[in-house]
Amino acid sequence: MTVHINVYGHSLSQHDELQRRRGDAFEIARFCKDQGLFFCWNHPFYRENLSTIEEREFMRLVAEVPVLEVRNGGRMQLLNVLAEEVAVCEGKGLQGGSDTHTGNIGSVYTAVPCSCADGFFSGILAGESRVVGRHSTRHDFMFHNYLVGARQTVASACEQLGSPLARSRVRWLGVLAVLLSPWIVRRHFRGQLEMARIALSNLSAFGELPRTLLDAA
Repeated sequence: MTVHINVYGHSLSQHDELQRRRGDAFEIARFCKDQGLFFCWNHPFYRENLSTIEEREFMRLVAEVPVLEVRNGGRMQLLNVLAEEVAVCEGKGLQGGSDTHTGNIGSVYTAVPCSCADGFFSGILAGESRVVGRHSTRHDFMFHNYLVGARQTVASACEQLGSPLARSRVRWLGVLAVLLSPWIVRRHFRGQLEMARIALSNLSAFGELPRTLLDAA
C-alpha cells in the first residue's frame, strides 16, 4: 500500500528523520505523534501505482492518523466521498487541498475560524474545519493538470536544451502528448473508478453504501 502523508511545521532535523522512515507509514505516524507534529493522510484511495487495499492494514493506518484529506482537487467525486465517509465514521479531522501540480492553487482549500497557523491546525483537529472546492472532472483534469503540465514541461525542457534540433524534438513530443491526452485522461479516471470499486469491495465500513455509486460515477 502506497500512501502520501503531509507533515507540517517540522524542522530540518525532523525532516531528515522523516525521510529515514519514509518506507514505513506507521513509523512516520509514530514519529509525528512523538514529536507533536501535525500530519494528514492525503487522498487515502490512491491508485496511480496500481496499489490495492487490505482492510486490516488500511484501517490500522486510519487509526494512527488524526486527519484525512476528504476532498482532493485531483480526485473524482466518488473517491472524495468515500474518503469523507471513512473520516466521519472514524472521528478524524477533515482537510482538503487542490493537489495542483500546475499552479491551479486554491481550487480546493480548508477553512477554519482562526487567527494563526497553530489555531488553524488545532481547529482541524477539533472538528471545526470546512472543506471548500470542486471535485476533479475529466475536463478539469485535462486542462488544469495534464495539458498545462505538458506545456510547462516542454517549456522547461526547451530552456535547458541548447540545440535547435533537440528543442524541436521536445516540441513534437509535446504535440504528441496533446494528441494522446483524451486517451490518457480516460485511462486516469478508469484507474480512479477501479480504486473506488476495490474500496467498496474490500472495506466493511462501506457495507451499507449501495454499489450503484459506481454506476453513477
